Amino acid sequence: MLALACCSRQAREECAESGRRPTITSSSQCPGAIRRTEGVTMSRITGFLGLGVAVGLVATLAACGGGGAPETKPADTARAAAAAALFAAPAAQTLSLEMTDLKYSTTTLAAKPGEVVEVSLANKGSIEHDFTIAKLPGEKALKVGGKDSDVANGKNEVHAHLKSGATGAVRMKASEAGLYEFFCTVPGHKEAGMRGTFTVQ
Repeated sequence: MLALACCSRQAREECAESGRRPTITSSSQCPGAIRRTEGVTMSRITGFLGLGVAVGLVATLAACGGGGAPETKPADTARAAAAAALFAAPAAQTLSLEMTDLKYSTTTLAAKPGEVVEVSLANKGSIEHDFTIAKLPGEKALKVGGKDSDVANGKNEVHAHLKSGATGAVRMKASEAGLYEFFCTVPGHKEAGMRGTFTVQ
């Protein structure tokens, strides 16, 4: 039973004469009072829902905070710094190597231990090719299309991949004398003759 002031004048007068509190037992007796009660209840529910949504939004924003540029890994920063330093150093010699379909323009490259050598690369073929050395002790750096790139690829310590028509440059500072094979890793290309020797002595 709802103990509310009745909205009916007649009911209020009867209550005043009898001395009892006005009460409502059904919505038909005082629909206005019921509507006011329902309005208060709904406003409270709406307020609670709004507060819940706001709290959830704040939590989501906090969890996603700092969504700026991707974090640079220390290894990438160190590699980029080493590559920049190697390209900034004067090259003792600059060699040229062109790639055509299933053939290098030369199969012999040479340098002395500790000297910086730059090999300019150009893919003149109609398909992709690369210049790869599986293992080369010392410093290595690579630029493709004028931009710094990761010189290593999996187990290969030197790997310059060029699409058709692309150019690049690889700098090497070999620390140990030896014969180092260079080749193309595209399936079948090495076997077809895309291979040579980088001699350090």
